[in-house]
Amino acid sequence: MPRILSGLALAATLALAAGAASADTPSDAQQLGRIFCTLGKIDGGQFGRMYLLSRSLTQLVNDALKKNDEIASAKPNDKPPLGDGIPYQSFPETAPVCKPGKLTDKGREQVLEIAYSFPQTAIDGWTDQLVLIAEDGRLRIDDVLFGTGEGATGLRKMLSDLIKPAQ
Repeated sequence: MPRILSGLALAATLALAAGAASADTPSDAQQLGRIFCTLGKIDGGQFGRMYLLSRSLTQLVNDALKKNDEIASAKPNDKPPLGDGIPYQSFPETAPVCKPGKLTDKGREQVLEIAYSFPQTAIDGWTDQLVLIAEDGRLRIDDVLFGTGEGATGLRKMLSDLIKPAQ
């Protein structure tokens, strides 16, 4: 299993590197979205998706995981905030269909919709958004917004709130 995960992470990294010269084109964003979706089918994307994150979001994830471990150690009988892993999507259910959608250019960043659906059931799907930035010539995920619209909260805020010192 570790070989499969490391091979998939390598494939994702190589796929991103292929678009390094023009990391702001819509096709690069769509490719990043497809990789994001593919990695989500393996362990919820906990390991592989880390390779897709910006440096600042990676640091925030690492800080939050450290804080989560502290909380888990202090209360071993309680489920810690990140007990199910990093929430890279609005809902914990793994949807059988995940696909990139509309891309919106917002200047320094781009926002790519990711649509999740359950075509064989009556369960409604949902749409989240990946906030993408160019970093080192590649598109990277700088936030995951849960839902759509201007008021959508995201992964970055959730992780920041977790690591804030208690007042």
